[in-house]
Amino acid sequence: PPGINASQMFLWSEGAGFLALNSSPSFLRATGIDDSGTVTGSQNYGSARPCGSTATICSFIGNDTGITSVITDQSFFAQDIEGGVVVGQGYVSIGGVTTALPNGGGIAGAQAINGSGEIAGAVFVATTLPAYWASPTATPVIIDPLPGDTYGASWGINESGWVVGWSGSSTDPNDERHAFVWRPETGVTQALGTLPGGTDSEAFDI
Repeated sequence: PPGINASQMFLWSEGAGFLALNSSPSFLRATGIDDSGTVTGSQNYGSARPCGSTATICSFIGNDTGITSVITDQSFFAQDIEGGVVVGQGYVSIGGVTTALPNGGGIAGAQAINGSGEIAGAVFVATTLPAYWASPTATPVIIDPLPGDTYGASWGINESGWVVGWSGSSTDPNDERHAFVWRPETGVTQALGTLPGGTDSEAFDI
């Protein structure tokens, strides 16, 4: 209804169209889906708090029948899923067991995972920098921002381990972002440029 901050999760397929994953509008978001159609995301469970005594927002796993399980041993925002492995803000959940994502001495956040278990995200130490993990237990590889930039994040990763994201400069008064692609085999961060007439860009998936 107007004036209420609510959202509704859905699953869409070409044959069936839109399918609601939950009938109760609250803080709901589906953020990732794997090749089998398994979905992950976050939901506000209110006073039920299945993932901790103080946490109201919990991550879940679901499919076209609805939410099938809640990730109960940590409260974190799930971002993506592949082969039953869920990644999110600082954690990896495998088979219902959640462990900390290696953080390189900082604060880690995962955004995407591919079928080989490679992960794209970011690590914050003195600033936020794009990062790549070769596996859920690997030490993060810090991705260099583009020349002239000082911080950034990565958002997507493909089956070849190529990572896309953005970087920017803390001294830029316009706070412009610059899309990049990074390849683990070369370790080189390549600018993707902008559309004609544009001055900044971000890459979210590949």
